[in-house]
Amino acid sequence: MTTRYESFLDGIRHRADLAETGDVRASTIHVLEVLSSRLDGVDRSQMAVALPPEVRDAVHWDAPHEPGARQDDLVGEIARRASCEPEHARALTRAVLAEMALAAPAVVDTLRHGLPAEVTPLFDRPGTVPEQTSTEPGAEGGARPLGEDELRRALTQLENWAGTTERLTREATLPTDRHQPVLTRVRAAEIELSHRAEVTENDDILVFSLTTRSVGGVSELDLQLARRIDEAVLEVATPT
Repeated sequence: MTTRYESFLDGIRHRADLAETGDVRASTIHVLEVLSSRLDGVDRSQMAVALPPEVRDAVHWDAPHEPGARQDDLVGEIARRASCEPEHARALTRAVLAEMALAAPAVVDTLRHGLPAEVTPLFDRPGTVPEQTSTEPGAEGGARPLGEDELRRALTQLENWAGTTERLTREATLPTDRHQPVLTRVRAAEIELSHRAEVTENDDILVFSLTTRSVGGVSELDLQLARRIDEAVLEVATPT
């Protein structure tokens, strides 16, 4: 079963183009250590909430508070610790923040206001505009809940899915050794759409569940991700 920790690191690896899981963990720790040092005690606690337990130790509660950092200084410190170029450190920082935002958007919004204003552009995902003003597909800030008629019509094109205006679900039965290839493809789609599916594994069955929390129900974003999940399952299940 793919854990929250594995999913967190996998998302960062895709976003920051890191090849090895070990590199992802080490680089992520560097980012978290530097970011948490710029926060006060309350915001550090909030930051820890948004992290998988396996990396919460990167939030050093007793580290001195270093307020007022410029973005270049913060990125430079991460680059120094990770032994990489500043642009790579900047991409890595944005990847970590984007993954945290998927798990706990309200917490990351709090962190955005807890860091110096010059640092906050790092919270904007590459290739997108900030969520609160976006109306583009793939940004929850522009999503709206679907009505019953809209959902009914959509489900005629999504034969493997069922649900209500609150949530969609789909099961896929595959050999267990094919689960990870499906999940890897789904993860790439999640990153592209800035939206996440809930996934559980029960023996040879993968169960996908979709909803858009920001609107309290199913949105067009869920339909887009449902189509991509169908494509991933079909691609892996079809013999080559």
